[in-house]
Amino acid sequence: MKSTTIGAMREQGGFSLRELHILLFLHENSHSEGEALPHCGLTVLQIAKGTGLSADQVKRGLRLLSEGGAIARRQLVKAAGEAAVTVLTDRAMAWLNDERAEEGQGGIPADMPRHLRELLVFESPVFVAAVAHAWGNYEPLPEMLRSECSLGANAFAQIEACVRQRLLDAAETVAEAHAEERVDREQLERGIVQFDCDDGVVQISASALQEKRGAVAAVDLVMVRDVLRRVRERCPGMVTVERLPTLVAEAGYSRTIGFVSAHNADVATRILAATMAKRSWSRPKGIKEKFYLDVASASRFSTGVQQALC
Repeated sequence: MKSTTIGAMREQGGFSLRELHILLFLHENSHSEGEALPHCGLTVLQIAKGTGLSADQVKRGLRLLSEGGAIARRQLVKAAGEAAVTVLTDRAMAWLNDERAEEGQGGIPADMPRHLRELLVFESPVFVAAVAHAWGNYEPLPEMLRSECSLGANAFAQIEACVRQRLLDAAETVAEAHAEERVDREQLERGIVQFDCDDGVVQISASALQEKRGAVAAVDLVMVRDVLRRVRERCPGMVTVERLPTLVAEAGYSRTIGFVSAHNADVATRILAATMAKRSWSRPKGIKEKFYLDVASASRFSTGVQQALC
């Protein structure tokens, strides 16, 4: 085994040399038909004999390899001494630099939960491709797949439940996004822009700013909110209720007459967010104290729960 392979498996999977020894033995004693992932049917005692390890060491190693996503094991007959079918996942194949991994075999989406991936490694490539298509396109499983599941009705019900839950989660996310958009529109109609912070919310009156004198009246609060949303994602803990008016003033000044004033809105948003997310960010050159005071005077606060302030 190449040193790069050992390094990748130890770093990415957290495996010891003992687990790597077991995995290599499984790989050397596996076979595959067509596009199926490599698999073998060996008992714990057979693996122990082949590796020179104790049965307890093999059991522990197999458990860790399974938890690390390198293998999946399924004992078709629940009886002592019966061989379990062990499948090497596409992740393990990539670590082992197996040419079959380069051909894209397996086809199981990486964002699937582990228990679903472990079921699919025992299925045919056609079945896996159909499930992967439904998963990636947020579609229900075709009913015709039910009879194609080699692991039986119970396993298919588990796979179907996972795909259905993904659809429900996606629908819930879309509904929440639409609700947030509706609240944003209603607030904008009242001249208010709400900023979510790590410890609460701050609402700033756009109409109050527009009544001020000078550049602060031209601050685009919606654009500034988009900037600070990105900053919050990149640098958790930076956008707090206490700091929010200061950050709004600095972002607004930078956009209105500062270093991103000449860029279009999309480019300015990306540059400003990336710059402000750095710990080295400091107040823009030339900004006056009155700019900060004007923004603060138009702000209303809430800490704890995120609630709309009227």
